[in-house]
Amino acid sequence: MPAIVTLDPLGVHCIFSDGSEYRRRLRVLRPVELPELSRTLLEGATDLVHPHGQVDSAGGFDLYLTAVRGFTDWLVAFGFSGGACDLTRALLARYWRQGVRSSQESALRAMLRCADDQDQILAPDVRAFVDGRLFNTGERYGSHQPYSEAE
Repeated sequence: MPAIVTLDPLGVHCIFSDGSEYRRRLRVLRPVELPELSRTLLEGATDLVHPHGQVDSAGGFDLYLTAVRGFTDWLVAFGFSGGACDLTRALLARYWRQGVRSSQESALRAMLRCADDQDQILAPDVRAFVDGRLFNTGERYGSHQPYSEAE
């Protein structure tokens, strides 16, 4: 059992290759507002933990929790109330276009890929979009390239 999603409270429990354990709740001070989507993303993240993936430390996994929190906070503020199957290319593009760090964008893409590999939850066009190039490449730039449906 390298990593599992815990349900009450929603979070993760990981055992890394050095034997260290990592237990984290997704939210500590407030309830999880999109529990279905959050759980789906966390399930994708658990597939990224060693030996299945490259994540092999608490610090490495913290990035994924931060990405889930940031994305779900934005979705709630935007008025979204669905699950991963309700995500659209336009919604993801809008979120990533706002200047999300490239590390968080990459983490979210990886979690969505893994979750989709498990359960085929994404629409085909969303899957292709998630597999596509990053919006945020790490540099700070003054103007974003305009989004087009061809991306």
